[in-house]
Amino acid sequence: GKAMKAFGKRIWEILGERTGPDVVFEHVGAATFPASVFLANKFGRIVICGATTGFQLNFDVRHLWMHQKSIIGSHFADAGEATKANQLIERGQIRPVLTRTFKWEEIPAAHQEMFENKLHGNVACLVGAPREGLKNLEETRAALASHA
Repeated sequence: GKAMKAFGKRIWEILGERTGPDVVFEHVGAATFPASVFLANKFGRIVICGATTGFQLNFDVRHLWMHQKSIIGSHFADAGEATKANQLIERGQIRPVLTRTFKWEEIPAAHQEMFENKLHGNVACLVGAPREGLKNLEETRAALASHA
């Protein structure tokens, strides 16, 4: 409805043109899948690699066939593809969105919050990383060396 169209207009502002994204990476599932299908550009692809908010998807299929969009299932990537994806993040071409980041010592609390279904969106745990925001192995090694 109105919220979806407003969201689409915001995407146009970000992209600088009246067009949707050619590829939408969908991980949230039931809560956002209808928006992903609606907002993807004509001939666009919706790549689904998870369903944090639910596996049963309910969406207006007309937005799929009328604009010749495709839904692709994926387990994300092999090591080489993950490296390429990380390079896109490093260059600022993709911005991962995290709802929350847990420190190593907070992992039991993270598991409890998952069990109680209190976490929404994407979360991360720092495993062997001294802080958030490190983009690659070199930055991580430098940060660890400065802590030693």
